[in-house]
Amino acid sequence: MFQTGIHGQRDVACADCHMPYRREGGIKFTDHKIQSPLNNISGSCQVCHRESEATLLKNVYDIQDKTEQIRRIAEKNLYIVHVGCKLAYDKGANDDEMKTIHQLIRSSQWHWDWVAAANSMGFHSPVESLRVLALSIQKAQEARLLLLEVLLTHNVKLPFAIPEIATKEEAMKLINLEIDRITGEKAAFLKDVAPTWKKK
Repeated sequence: MFQTGIHGQRDVACADCHMPYRREGGIKFTDHKIQSPLNNISGSCQVCHRESEATLLKNVYDIQDKTEQIRRIAEKNLYIVHVGCKLAYDKGANDDEMKTIHQLIRSSQWHWDWVAAANSMGFHSPVESLRVLALSIQKAQEARLLLLEVLLTHNVKLPFAIPEIATKEEAMKLINLEIDRITGEKAAFLKDVAPTWKKK
């Protein structure tokens, strides 16, 4: 993602922003504390940019806020189509009917994940981030349209109910995630398996 943004195109290295130079005792060296450039704007951003710290912060936050807004739209579309798929299966849909829908959901999910996992909320490449999120939304919408046909075939009354979720716990309950079992399995893994890896 970074390579498609203006800083990547101008051959700015990760360390230029995230590990900028500093001086100590007359010696210039790369700061070994990897961190957000926003924690040291004068040493990172303002080496090249002459705008005030407030202006630079606003520029970053504007990009991130707008990217997050579009990311949330992609997430909502993915959520709705997942709920609809569960309903379709509950009403008798089969894998053959759902195959193309699943492919579109997978594509939407991958596009969403590319931006969500990029760790800059769009800043590293604002235009590419929004392009990729737009594709995520498009694929989820295509899946939703095909899903409507399947739901109608199985006599589902539309629009179908979309449960509201506001917390992680509500989401886990909705999908019947057995958190106690998973937590136990993780604890057993950390106790029994992980130590053997450290020995290797």
